Amino acid sequence: MVTLAGNRKVILLNGQQKKELVAKFDAYTAGVPNQKYFEQVKLLVENVCSDETASYKLSLGVWRDFFSVRHDVDDKKGWVDIGHGIDKQLFLLGYRESIATFQEEMLGGGSGPQKGENLYIPRGILDGKLSVEEAKIAREIKIIIGTIMGEYFGRKHEQAIYTLEPLNDKGETVRHPRLVDYPRLEQLFGEGLPIEKLLENCTIPFVMEKEFPGKDRNFIP
Repeated sequence: MVTLAGNRKVILLNGQQKKELVAKFDAYTAGVPNQKYFEQVKLLVENVCSDETASYKLSLGVWRDFFSVRHDVDDKKGWVDIGHGIDKQLFLLGYRESIATFQEEMLGGGSGPQKGENLYIPRGILDGKLSVEEAKIAREIKIIIGTIMGEYFGRKHEQAIYTLEPLNDKGETVRHPRLVDYPRLEQLFGEGLPIEKLLENCTIPFVMEKEFPGKDRNFIP
């Protein structure tokens, strides 16, 4: 199970699936001399199987980060199998990729849209890979996104955590991203607050820099 905002819990893995995933992990690591290299994947497996994991701490493909920094793993197939098993369960839960808008990606240092592309609709919708409803659910699960480049929020050389805002029926965000007090979010997440109420209690006022992408947008209710 993974805990979502609003104190809802959804079944991610049943008891038997948990046992199989953990057993698969244990079998693959048995006899590996440098098991410290696999702690990231082990932690991910434990988080997926935990009843206490907050939904914003997981995402599709997060296990791939392990391989991006390791070049001394002889047999990666076993790890890939475990990773695909995790992704399958996360997908069933509602996690999706390409759920950020161009605006949200630019706030994290990403490139902007091509001419004519909407700044406020998730990339997956623009590419035809996600329905509006899929994107709505995935963003509700993920809630936040982060960057080490916080200058758009007036935090030069500092990390910034900001919201993945709700979408309207056209798939556009209903407001600009808000800066989040992450320790406060950690503190309040398990208290059963509705998502909007949770974020109201975790957002931090900030002065929007003049280069803030889409700063002059007029939001229509």
